[in-house]
Parts: sequence; C-alpha cells; structure tokens
Amino acid sequence: MLIPIVRFLDDEDIKVKEVAASITSYLTLSHSYHGALVEAGVIPKLVHLLQTKDNDYKIIRKEARSSLVELSTDDSYHALIVDQGLVRIPLVGSSAYKAFRPQPHSWPSFPDGSEIQRSSRPSKYGATELLLGLILNEKKAEPDEAKINAMIGRSNQQFLARVGAIEFDYEGKEQSGSQRNDHHTILPWIDGVARLVLIIGLQDVSAIAKAAHAIGDASVNEHMRTSFMEAGAVKSLLQLLMHNDVPVREASAYALEKLSGSSKVCEKIRVEDGRELLVNVLKDSDTPVEQLEKVTTHNL
Repeated sequence: MLIPIVRFLDDEDIKVKEVAASITSYLTLSHSYHGALVEAGVIPKLVHLLQTKDNDYKIIRKEARSSLVELSTDDSYHALIVDQGLVRIPLVGSSAYKAFRPQPHSWPSFPDGSEIQRSSRPSKYGATELLLGLILNEKKAEPDEAKINAMIGRSNQQFLARVGAIEFDYEGKEQSGSQRNDHHTILPWIDGVARLVLIIGLQDVSAIAKAAHAIGDASVNEHMRTSFMEAGAVKSLLQLLMHNDVPVREASAYALEKLSGSSKVCEKIRVEDGRELLVNVLKDSDTPVEQLEKVTTHNL
C-alpha cells in the first residue's frame, strides 16, 4: 500500500500529489510506518516537493515539511534528511530573538571570525564594502564556497531576525512543525546552519541548549561539520562551555563532540585556544565530563 502512495508524490496531477502528500504526512505520525516509507524512497521525494516554489504547492510544501519533521525524530532517518541538504531547527519563539543585536558597523568579516582582506582598488561596481563578493582581483585568492555560503546564510538570518520574521514561512505565516511535533521545522542547510549559530548567540538558555544540541545532531558528515565551523559555531560553543547553565554546557559539549569528528574543526579548536579552555573546564565539577573527554580525545 505504501509504495503506490510514495509513487503518487511524483504524479503529474497536482491534486494527486496533494492527496499523496497529505496521506504521507498522516502516516508519518506513526513511527511504525517510518521504515517502510523510507525504504520506498519517500525522503528525496519529500525534499523535492518542499523545495518546489510554485504557488500551487503551498499545501504540498506544508505536508512535506510535516512529514520530514516527523521522520527526523529517528536519528538514522534524520541523517538521511541532512544528506539531502536539509537541517532540523528548533522553534524557539519570537521572544527569544528580541535579544538579538547585530554587530556595530565595522569592516566586514567572515562568520568564522576571519577578516576579509581590504582592497586598495575600488570595486568597478561601486560600494566596495557592500559588494565584496563582486570585487575582482586576479592576484588574490577568492574566498572559498564554504565561506561565501556562510556569509549568505548569516545575512539572510540576521535580516529576518531584525525585521521580526525569522520564524515565518515562505507564505508569511508562523512556522510550525507537524501535527504532533510543533517544536521543530526544516530548513535548507545554508539557512539552517546560520539559524542555529544565531540562536546559540542569544540570551534564552532554553533556546541556546536546543540549538547547540541540534548542531550536534546535524553534524553527521564532513560537509556539515565544516559548514558549522565556517558559520562561527566553534568559537561560540567553546565559550558556552563556561556558561552558568548546566544544560547549555552539556549541549555545547555534545555539539563539540560531534563536530570534532572533523580534523579541520579540531584545528579550529586549537586556533581558538580551545585546548587550554577544555582542560580548565574539565576541572569544574559541573562539567559534562563524559562528552568533554570525547572532545579532548580529538583535541589534546
């Protein structure tokens, strides 16, 4: 029964797609159907439907997102969803973002903290500081794609936070997860990575802990680990190890443990003087020792 339903997600008739998406969303409410749906190839089909921008797909996108949120509650299926370029994000409420304050104007830098080299040549497009990506200088290496994606994600999420629309969907409505799980949503990885890094910089301890844990959950491969690194997660997570809230420290240690599977991230931790910090934090009786020991195994 499930295989035909999954196949109908590809049907040319949009009404058939809509019905199939609604049935799939209902079925994902029961964990007993998850395995069969995934084996039938439902995840890439749902991802494709979610990424379709056609106005006629509003209901289909909502059902696809709901299905993916439910499937993501299983760690192995969540990893498959991340491999498809999506990230599960905690919905922390608009009030949590009221504490967001953009950095005062200064020479722009990459999200990981590295500075963008100033150019003595004016941009042929004008507005050199605003159009850095358009400055062409054949003698200097251009920033790699990972840094560019991090800048795009940061700009998108900071703008949404400033205008108070960060937890709204493409239709301008407040985002929700699914019928049963209304605490998470799904975002494309560029925006998802930036959103999580933004949240761990807020003041709401519950939101910080949820986002830090989500960073760990999403760090399933080298691409995601280095993406979080480029987005500035490592420095923030290291600082959160000294937070006075124990759940925040535990979630941060968990995130760093998962991120440390990348040698590039381990090198970043060393650059940020993370090894000395890890040693000092381990001496604290409130430190989540088991997870930090795993981090230090990679970094000391």
